[in-house]
Amino acid sequence: MQRADDRRQMQRTMRPERRSVMSVTEWRLYEINQLLLDAIHAANEKADPETGEIPADWCTFLDGVEIERNTKCLHVARYIKSLRAEAGAVTAERDALAHRAKMLTNKADSLKQYLAGAVQPGEELKDGTTRISWRKSTSVSVLNETAIPEAYWKIEKRPMLREIGDALKSGDQVPGCVLSENKNIQIR
Repeated sequence: MQRADDRRQMQRTMRPERRSVMSVTEWRLYEINQLLLDAIHAANEKADPETGEIPADWCTFLDGVEIERNTKCLHVARYIKSLRAEAGAVTAERDALAHRAKMLTNKADSLKQYLAGAVQPGEELKDGTTRISWRKSTSVSVLNETAIPEAYWKIEKRPMLREIGDALKSGDQVPGCVLSENKNIQIR
């Protein structure tokens, strides 16, 4: 029963509050003296908008608040805990969004593969907002790596596909390689 009461108390104290340029809202996990919050927000106004760092003279704002020293220190500590909790929440949200972005990219790539099989090469489909078409491109297919001359190898002993492609396009023959024409699907 005590945990439920604690949860309800925390929900009551977690209320949004206007803040400076550092963030739009502040979720407070703890009750903090309003005079002290006003001083902290005044200090935040001097914060670097890029880093969030407050100048060294920021403590003058806190020193100006006339409350008992222990209370002031404990309330500043509560504010720090709130900031760290908010930073943790932002970090967790960033990670969740990055994961979601990766999933969406993978879905899009899978659907693009589907379209590449469903739309015939050279066929074009379009409506008012979307166009599916094919464009020609070339790539080098290495048939026999051991036949490629040394001039077309990187130090790691990998074929230099761009150089082989340039040589093949200019009419040179590169043993072990041919120029292949591909069709790549485009979605605009």
